[in-house]
Amino acid sequence: MASKFICPLTLERTLQPVLTPCGHIFDRASLELRRQLGGEHASSCAVCHAPLADAASECYGLAVDASLRAQAEAWHVEQSALEAALRDGSWVDPTSVAVDQSSELGKGTYGIVRRGSWDGNPVAVKQVPLAEEGAAQGLHAELGALRSLRHPHIVELLGVCKTTEQIWLLLELAPHGSLDALLRGTPAQLAAALGSATALPGATPAFFRIGAEVACALSCLHRRHLVHGNVKPTNVLICEGGIAKLADFGLSALAHTQRVSGRLAASFAAPEASAPGGRLSAPSDVFALAILLAQCLSGEPPFAHLPDDAAVSAAIHAGERPTVPPGTPGALRHLISRAWTPRAAERPTADSVHLELVGLSGAPRLGRMRAPSVSTLPFVAEAGGGA
Repeated sequence: MASKFICPLTLERTLQPVLTPCGHIFDRASLELRRQLGGEHASSCAVCHAPLADAASECYGLAVDASLRAQAEAWHVEQSALEAALRDGSWVDPTSVAVDQSSELGKGTYGIVRRGSWDGNPVAVKQVPLAEEGAAQGLHAELGALRSLRHPHIVELLGVCKTTEQIWLLLELAPHGSLDALLRGTPAQLAAALGSATALPGATPAFFRIGAEVACALSCLHRRHLVHGNVKPTNVLICEGGIAKLADFGLSALAHTQRVSGRLAASFAAPEASAPGGRLSAPSDVFALAILLAQCLSGEPPFAHLPDDAAVSAAIHAGERPTVPPGTPGALRHLISRAWTPRAAERPTADSVHLELVGLSGAPRLGRMRAPSVSTLPFVAEAGGGA
């Protein structure tokens, strides 16, 4: 059954299949490259040589229906993910992993995260069903980001394994859960995680440290032309010692290549990202970070008074922003205001936000250690290519 999705030009499974008038399936990119290269057979089928379309046409075929395309994507990414995992030694025997199906830690952009153990060691297990719409592309993106970077404020990928219908990502376990959970938690939970029952909300030392750590992680991504695409408190994990780590890279992509999906959190979406045809970018990450900082100051979810995502997006486009509490230092208020300005080009970089937060806190500069290693895995190169 899978053989009919092998592109005759690339001899690989099709990532974006198109059906030609003569009934053959090709990968869209390979057909387009064939057209661009020109030549005697540029406008004919590579299998039967039947005419396809005018050589100037952007697309020779019709897109295969969504279910067929999703199935082909799943086959492609499953094969690629496992081959890469085996190459770099991160493949894990699934029999060595135990998952507590009743212990749901959270939901990612794609998949569910549960508590588990690997050879007796506690881990978080992100279970990604390949049949889920968009999961294949999300898995590509997340593996690409997590496996190409090592950074003290980015959650660590420990291994990858495969079951019959899922791929599991084994991630370091954050014992104190997400920043979102802490903002909604009890004083005892705040004290256990951050050392003080009044650590949040407010312009506290914990606020400046967590904000600077998230900005530092984003700066690392942006310097490598990657964007996160889904910065919000549920995707910031609090580890031992109160260290913040950025998680859930299911929407991450090469900068300016990833079109926005319906999974983007409306309350954290920059105007240019939520607009029709919008794309994720480093400035859109900074906008989301500003909303996150405001939530950490107030303790209130942004735009909670609005009924739905459409109303939230309309409010953001109209210039509405979350309320920054009275008494917030003027320099911090000004930083947040610049970071969520509607004009993307005028926002500070993540590195600038990091430095300003550290300066306002009076702490030593964070994150200036040996640069994270960056590999040249295919995942990174392909992260935004299938959008």
